[in-house]
Amino acid sequence: GVDIGPILAIAGIFHEKVAQVVQACLAEVGIKSTVQTMEQVTCISEMRTGNYGIGVMGIYQMLDYDYVAVSHDPLLDATTMTKIKDSPDIEWERIRDLFVLGRSVTDVAKRLKYYTELDDLLMDSGTIIPLWHNQLPYAWNKSLEINTKKSYTYQWTHLWDANWK
Repeated sequence: GVDIGPILAIAGIFHEKVAQVVQACLAEVGIKSTVQTMEQVTCISEMRTGNYGIGVMGIYQMLDYDYVAVSHDPLLDATTMTKIKDSPDIEWERIRDLFVLGRSVTDVAKRLKYYTELDDLLMDSGTIIPLWHNQLPYAWNKSLEINTKKSYTYQWTHLWDANWK
């Protein structure tokens, strides 16, 4: 009998389908919700104002955790999509400290330690719940040489470091 309100999702793409699946799963255990779809910019704006129960959002997990900070860092409270600051149920002060510590060091082992703890806290808080990963197939002419040794997600989608043999 609990109603959590709208599940926000970007209209017309896979986010909408994922929101429908989440809604159906919640309904199986008696939790009511609606799926509210909208254009991407509007959806993100609504999420930043906290106008939702659940938001379905695609995030590219770059190797630098600053990308996750855009939606979860308490220091960026005006722009974050997850309002965790001052929450009694979430260790938001430690999360804030870990974002700062991770940004402040270049030592790979130290950054890994900070970001592993940060990831654990975010997963334990339920503010990020990974649901799926899209396969992104790529094909190109054998005469096009692509640098596939990049350390970032968009490595092949923009043809950076590509040249004709």
